[in-house]
Amino acid sequence: MNFVAWLINLLHVKKNILFLFAVCIIVPCFGQASYTTSCEIRNGTAYGYVHNHKNSFEINGYVWFYFYDSTGRLLTSEDEYEYEYVSSKTSEEIEHTNAPANACSCAFDVSNAVKSQNSPQPGDTIPTADQGKKNYTTTCEIRNGIAYGYVRNHENSFEINGYVWFHFYDSAGRFLKSEDEYEYEYVSSKTSEEIEHTTAPVNACSCFFEIKDAIGK
Repeated sequence: MNFVAWLINLLHVKKNILFLFAVCIIVPCFGQASYTTSCEIRNGTAYGYVHNHKNSFEINGYVWFYFYDSTGRLLTSEDEYEYEYVSSKTSEEIEHTNAPANACSCAFDVSNAVKSQNSPQPGDTIPTADQGKKNYTTTCEIRNGIAYGYVRNHENSFEINGYVWFHFYDSAGRFLKSEDEYEYEYVSSKTSEEIEHTTAPVNACSCFFEIKDAIGK
């Protein structure tokens, strides 16, 4: 009888260990985005792009451009109301707008305008411009084979505590792969800070840095 009880307990422990092991494998994947964005300034105009890694979706709402000077300081932000269908696994220009004369770089954000193609949206209301505006933006750059992820905080301080993501693209803008890193960081008010770095794939020419699932509540 003691042997039977011992065997049952052993099986129960193994089951729990397998469950925890599965959780440890699955949890990092929850933060991986189905799309990323990029922004570039050409001849005084800012162009915002979406790189869709997975299924098609709709953009229906306010999208945002953030503009920075040569030192990385936020100059201004501009919102545009946009309706767009983004096909599966494509890179598309979504919107463009005039850039400030002294803007050297920009960021493009569509997160508050994304609607799932598979989920009906009854009773959706159009958000005001202020509701769509983030209090931070991120940038990513590759130097000597290392990808560096930065946060530009426009408003109050906040914590990063969880998985942050690097998404990598080749010279044609095609998605290559993603890498996650667990990070804890305090981001001071109205500062630009390097948050994390990781090794980039040898054929990566650009990257996108994402922190939204790691922001402390």
